Amino acid sequence: MSYNIPRKKLKVKNYETRIYKVYKFENAPKEVQEKALEKYRYFNVDDNLLEQDDYLIDLSIKPQTSKFAEKKVGKGNPLFVWKSGNYNVDYGYQYVQFGDLKVKDDEAFRQELGVSKKTWDKVEYSFKNPSREGNTQIEFYDKETGYEVDLPKEEQKELENAENHFNYLMKESVKNLSKDYEYRISDESVKDGLVSNEYYFNEKGEID
Repeated sequence: MSYNIPRKKLKVKNYETRIYKVYKFENAPKEVQEKALEKYRYFNVDDNLLEQDDYLIDLSIKPQTSKFAEKKVGKGNPLFVWKSGNYNVDYGYQYVQFGDLKVKDDEAFRQELGVSKKTWDKVEYSFKNPSREGNTQIEFYDKETGYEVDLPKEEQKELENAENHFNYLMKESVKNLSKDYEYRISDESVKDGLVSNEYYFNEKGEID
């Protein structure tokens, strides 16, 4: 006679334990650091969104404009503010667009654009963004009719010069963004970001 002796079923593990090294960036071998820097090169610039109410446009205005504006907006405060914005500086066509751009001191803005009070009193202005990628633009219209401006030649020239100067401010904003972008993708900036976040990296330079 024989008997079947029941055996206790062995539990099958649904995981396995592996042991491998991870490093903080500052302690990682040089080759791991290099891999991490390249893998996370765009760590600081993924969204391409503009911070609200910073000094991006103000960086290029005339010193006398800043000094005059301080009387109203206060020392250390920006003349230009906006609710949203986006830009492109990393490849191809470069541009910057501001959403709901506002000016805190209209008189300081007039002086910055170089428009006489006589002409300024006849017009209103607004900001617009092209439907395609392009810098924010300023446009003037008749204060009384709300239509296209029809002024004497000399006054019309003032407004053309004002538009050109505003275009200059936008171009300078793009230049400043480009400089900031280049710094953000530099080894120094990427390293600072990875270190400050206290990430750990595997041998492939990946965040673990």
